[in-house]
Formats: sequence, C-alpha cells, structure tokens
Amino acid sequence: MERLRELILLKSLRRSGCLKLLSHATRRGLRVLCYHGISLRDEHLFRPTLFMRPDTFRRRLEVLRAKSIPVVPLADAVSGGYPDGAVVLTLDDGWEGTEIAAEILAEFGFPATLYSSTYYSTTGTQVFNVAAAYVLWKTDRSRIVLPAYGVAGTPGDPVLGATLDALDNELAAHERQRLLEDLADHAGVRIDGLFRYLDFDGLRRVRDLGMDVQLHTHRHRLPKDSIEEALREIELNRRLLADELGVDARHFCFPSSFAAAEHDVILEQAGVRTAVVNGGLLNFGDVDRLHIRRLMDSELFDTLRFEAALSGLLDVARRPARLLQRRRRFGGRHSAAEGVA
Repeated sequence: MERLRELILLKSLRRSGCLKLLSHATRRGLRVLCYHGISLRDEHLFRPTLFMRPDTFRRRLEVLRAKSIPVVPLADAVSGGYPDGAVVLTLDDGWEGTEIAAEILAEFGFPATLYSSTYYSTTGTQVFNVAAAYVLWKTDRSRIVLPAYGVAGTPGDPVLGATLDALDNELAAHERQRLLEDLADHAGVRIDGLFRYLDFDGLRRVRDLGMDVQLHTHRHRLPKDSIEEALREIELNRRLLADELGVDARHFCFPSSFAAAEHDVILEQAGVRTAVVNGGLLNFGDVDRLHIRRLMDSELFDTLRFEAALSGLLDVARRPARLLQRRRRFGGRHSAAEGVA
C-alpha cells in the first residue's frame, strides 16, 4: 500500500509539472550518481542495490538523453564550471560487468568515472564475501558442512556467516578461492564467470572506451586509526593504476561510503583532490571537495522514481528550507567550515 501511495504521488508530481519546476529550482546543484556492478546473470536478484541489469542501466542513460541533461566529466565538474542541471556518472569497484557499462556509455557518448580497487585485479580471484553470500542465498541445501575449513551451519545462520567472514580475513587469496569453489560445489551453485573484478587488461579496455579510472583504495578499506596503513592503501592503489594504465589518479571514493573526520587529513597527505561519499544527490557551494555527495542508483528504482530523484526531490524532502534557497554552485571548496553560501 505504501508503494502504491508513493507511485500515485510521484505520478501526480510529474503530471503537474512539479518535478520540472523542482529541477529548475535546484539546477545549480551538481548531481552525482553512483553505480556498482552490471549483472551478468542473476546477481541483480541477489543484491539489487549492488548489481543492475544492463537494460536498466541503458534506460537510465536514455532518460538523461531524452531530458537533455548534461552529463559531464568529474574533473571538469568539480571546478564549478558545469552547466545547469549537470550530472556526473560514477561507478565503483571495477566488477567485470563494468565493461558492459563502458560499452553502453560509449554508445551514448557519456563520460564516467570508475573508482577502481586493485586487489582483486591483481589476484584474479573472485570477491569472496559477496560470492559466498550469493552461494548461501542461492542454495537449497538445509545445511552446509565443510569439515576441512571448520565450516558448518544453515544458510542464513549468523554463526555460519561469521565463520566465513573470519576465514575471509585469515586466508590467503588462493586459499579463499579454493574455499569458495568447495563451498559452491557443496551447495550445488554455479558461480563461474561471476563476482570478479576487471583485470588490468579489462581496466585498460574501459579506459580506452572513455572511462576515467580513479582511486578506491587497494583492498577496499581505509582505516581511520592508522595514517600509515591508510596512506599505503591509497598509494598502492595509485601506483598500480599508474604502472598498468598510465594514469595519475587524484580523485577518490570512500570504500563502502564510510568517511570519518580522521580521513580528511589522510586524503590531504595523499594528494587527493576530491572524494565522494554516498548520501544525497545535490552538491552546492557549501559542500566540501572531500565529501561530495552521490545518490546510489539501484535496480529497485523504477524509471519514475529515478526521474524524481534527478529532480532533487529526495534532497529537498530531507532539507527543504536550505535546498530551495538560491544556492551557489559547487566549486571544490577545501573545507566545509568556510561557511555556507
């Protein structure tokens, strides 16, 4: 019933022209959209917030084109010189399906930024925690037992999940891969061709298709209590992208969108120019360059909800008084403490 009421409301807002008026009122705000993996099989059913069907992604770009919404490169937009209503497209991690996204983007002539973690590009193994969760989601077995690893439990049992998480942290890459394959065989679940990141050849291909490949840490983690370890994560990520792709990566995405106050100092020391974090869509002049807001698009969004989000409706619903005021364009401010336009 709640979903039906939302649908009726959004249809009414679109039909009455309110979404169009809201888009105009918030036109100075830089819009940043976030995507992750493109589904290769049925991953969008498993985690619809992480994986999106290629057809859904294509429909998003069709909406942008049909509405004549400017899609601009991140590096250009953060200077503040973007046109009214501009959108920046970003993708995280570097899942193999990213190459499908890059091909679709190239068809439309749209730029995009890929924030690439490089650990799995180096090892060539599957992403253990996501793949293992998929196996447990997919299996019809009532109990999983792998005595060699000390694994035993029923799918959905938090103890089984905790055991697999611990092994993820303890085992070397090739050992985790062997465990994952044994788990999938035991559960009767096919995972071949799924849950891998692009290798460096793949990253070069998406770069050549027009993607700007940038920083996402090496192991998809950024400690806040060890500056040295955090800097190593960023610098190894940057060095691998430089050595393999020839890029000098200076734009950053917080892994898992977790950003602590302590991270600002780390990013400054690492020479990071901008950083993005999920939570909102619109960026005005009071937004810090190290905390650029993004809206995480999802397979769960239908086209109508996507259009409503693009208008700024979700942001305005959260902070109506501030966002409906005349606002200065985002321009890469160095500190959120400098004041509000």
